[in-house]
Amino acid sequence: LAVRLAEACMREDGVHPDVALNYVKARSVAWDSLSQRPVTRTERVPSDIRRWLEPFLADAYAGGRNEAFIFGPSEVRPWRDSDLSGAYLTGLAVFMALDYERVLWTKDLQAFIGPVAGFAQVRFTFPAGTEYPCLPVPLDTGLCFTLSGVSLCTAPEIELALAMGAQLEVIIGLVIPFKPRAQVFAESEPLLKRWRDKREKSGTKGRAEIPTLQASPDSREVLVPSEGMTFPPPALGDEGYRPMESFAIYVRKMRLKFKRKTLPFEFCKLVGNGLYGKTGQGYKGKRAFGPKELRGVPIGLSRVSEAAVAALVCGFVRATLGEILWKLPPGAKALSVTTDGALMSVPTDQLDLTGTICRRYQALVDRVAPGTSMVEAKHQVLQVFIPRTRGCFTIERDGEHPAICAKAGHQVTIPENASEEERNHLYSAEGASDWMIRLALERQPGQRLPQDSFDSLRDQLVKGWDLQKRPREVAVALEYDFKRRPVNARMVLLAPYDAKHLAFDTVPWETVEDAVMVREVFRRWKKDKCLKTLEDWNQWQAAMVTHLGNRRRRLWQSSGAEAGAGPTEPATKRLRGGTGQKHLRGGEDGLLRLVVRTFLAAFTQEVWGLAGEKETWSYKQLAAWLTEQGYPVTESDIKNAKRTRLDEGVAADTPEVRKFLEAMKARFAGLELERFFANG
Repeated sequence: LAVRLAEACMREDGVHPDVALNYVKARSVAWDSLSQRPVTRTERVPSDIRRWLEPFLADAYAGGRNEAFIFGPSEVRPWRDSDLSGAYLTGLAVFMALDYERVLWTKDLQAFIGPVAGFAQVRFTFPAGTEYPCLPVPLDTGLCFTLSGVSLCTAPEIELALAMGAQLEVIIGLVIPFKPRAQVFAESEPLLKRWRDKREKSGTKGRAEIPTLQASPDSREVLVPSEGMTFPPPALGDEGYRPMESFAIYVRKMRLKFKRKTLPFEFCKLVGNGLYGKTGQGYKGKRAFGPKELRGVPIGLSRVSEAAVAALVCGFVRATLGEILWKLPPGAKALSVTTDGALMSVPTDQLDLTGTICRRYQALVDRVAPGTSMVEAKHQVLQVFIPRTRGCFTIERDGEHPAICAKAGHQVTIPENASEEERNHLYSAEGASDWMIRLALERQPGQRLPQDSFDSLRDQLVKGWDLQKRPREVAVALEYDFKRRPVNARMVLLAPYDAKHLAFDTVPWETVEDAVMVREVFRRWKKDKCLKTLEDWNQWQAAMVTHLGNRRRRLWQSSGAEAGAGPTEPATKRLRGGTGQKHLRGGEDGLLRLVVRTFLAAFTQEVWGLAGEKETWSYKQLAAWLTEQGYPVTESDIKNAKRTRLDEGVAADTPEVRKFLEAMKARFAGLELERFFANG
């Protein structure tokens, strides 16, 4: 419906959709076995140059920005949920018809400044201390925003990154100029005439009209959003033609006629957002069940698919949200961002929207829905629980403001014997938040929840089933997703529940490789543990810091760095193995054995403040003393440690490690304890 409506709006403008979106008619000849003769078929396909470029442009189509900036319960203060007004509907008006025949390949950063359709792979580094970097790097799921790396991004994001002080180098980039407005209309005229002639010849009466919508079943009023509209909208200084602008204006006029959360409003919103989804259809290799084939088939292009458009729209929305985060005042804090909205401590009417990208977004809002603001306030609460991306549960409401409840893919389990009042409460945002918070406080490793889901279309057709729900179990997923690096771990009180839960802030990862490493380590660690207390945090830190330390040491080894540039290594010997990497397989006990082995290496090599101790202790005496202290060691272990390379920063500062090292310090006063601990 959205596609047909968009095409009708273009035709009302006097523009043919094929011209606006760079499609052409291709003819092919095939043998028809029924008529036993060759037949000519005509197919609508992307233009040649567009088709050649689309693999690159499709990779630049990366989706929205979704991040959790904290984990656990927030502090108690007013938090405001602010959304970009009609983000993707407004974003559809950002581009003008593209002229692929004049595409410019360039590495000049200045070519990506301004309202241009630019796409580039860039190598970037943000200044140290940047809290919200804006260049996306793909993860296994979603996007990560790191301080350095390589990003395939759009012109608005490059422009914002430069404004934020980032150092950028274009690896490969292109800018697609906009097709002159007069040319768009001139090329459309013969195609539209042919389209109208074909409709008349086939008996179709009249032209494709913009549809009307009944306001309500009991009302005689008919909503005609096209009344008062100008087709095409005024150029307002544009060099080209905006194919989706009339559609965006039309849908916004429909939406503004209805009250929020009503069925007509949600229907209009769905139609508007549906068109953005259709622009990116067919580029990610997704498959769907084909009723005709009775098997999974690739999802092809829609009639409005254009990779450059999908990439530019989502990049523009990401950049707008990124600029708002960048311009938060000192002391302000953001808890999370989800596609087109953010939960922040700053009131919506006090946000700094004076940046270049925000002003560009507001200019589009002025075209599509004059008189409205680019940001609208949605919710206001005092305390929330943030478990991960797309998760937010209200702990404490702020007066009469409604609660926030984003369940992060979970479904509230309603008891079969629940009363109607109890069911209504659990269906509400406040009741669902309460249920989710209790689940988070009481969750256990590997816990699963019963959840009803509809039978798939495949089962309905192949097995002849009716549409019904069936029970199944799904895993509880309320641990942090580590898209950012945790810092400042603490226990925070949830006053209404008389309970405390672990919380931490986050900062950007230096590189995406760090994020990938930590996410993989945590994926295994959480199989039998949860992050709920500071003790859990200490255990996780021990595993994470040690693994990251070993990774850094392996990279140092492979780089061929000279002695003194990295971990300690005597220059007179080539020693075996990295210190204790194999012990990581031993869980918490393995981490302690790693530190014990590192101590033995320092003792036998007489470094880290242990010079001369070998004259006082024999290997046999040291082994017996350590075993007596509760750390079983053999004489062979000490002999082998002499041939082991000694690495610094092998473990986190956990209670078990601290206990062992303090015992060693009490006996060996010169021992340099800081050598053992990793930073961060």
